[in-house]
Amino acid sequence: MPTTPEEDRVLRTVYIILGRPSQQKLPYKDVLALQTLASMQILRLIASNPNHPYFSSLMTLVDVNDGDFLPKHEGSPGVPMIVPYPGGEARSGILADPDDIDSYKHDITTGKYRALYSGAVDQQAVAYNEQTKGGRISPTACRYSFKNGQFHFTGDSAKVPLVQIDRDTAASLVPEDYEPTAVRLVISWLGKPWDKFYPICLRFAQEVREDLRLIAAGSMQVQPLPEQ
Repeated sequence: MPTTPEEDRVLRTVYIILGRPSQQKLPYKDVLALQTLASMQILRLIASNPNHPYFSSLMTLVDVNDGDFLPKHEGSPGVPMIVPYPGGEARSGILADPDDIDSYKHDITTGKYRALYSGAVDQQAVAYNEQTKGGRISPTACRYSFKNGQFHFTGDSAKVPLVQIDRDTAASLVPEDYEPTAVRLVISWLGKPWDKFYPICLRFAQEVREDLRLIAAGSMQVQPLPEQ
């Protein structure tokens, strides 16, 4: 986290636009707090659109057990990576109906009808989290579902791609292309009617609406800032 405006492009630009006197009038810690809020707003817009070009760059793989609720995150989860059996290689999950997943794990798992769910490849009945002697996995493995925030899957273990935003690091995650938006947001929140720079705040408050619309739509570019 930067300790002075000079260490951060967004903060430095804010003070340059508002003029040198603003550094005495606007405490650095207050401006830094607003930058964090601006960064969170931008990142949440990215996370709200799974097709956003920057969406995948914000994701991290998180271990989630079968039956657990997903930990706190922004936007939609990505496609889980599922290990089909102990020691196996992780594979992209296949979306399935929750009731089917429950059946693969709990219904007709013994006796001659077990093959209905295992596929009986290599003439062996293969459970959802096992492999055959020939190294094949069960045809029912690597299925997953999200229902009311709860994660279910067939396999040995799984990692779910999630966007988890931390306030302390939010500013560092904002793509450089969106730094003008962060500047506009901060300045739009700073001004008071009696401030000399209040007209700039009003103008940026209007401009930033278009920036936010562009980001939500997946655009990789926003309006450039005026030359300093």
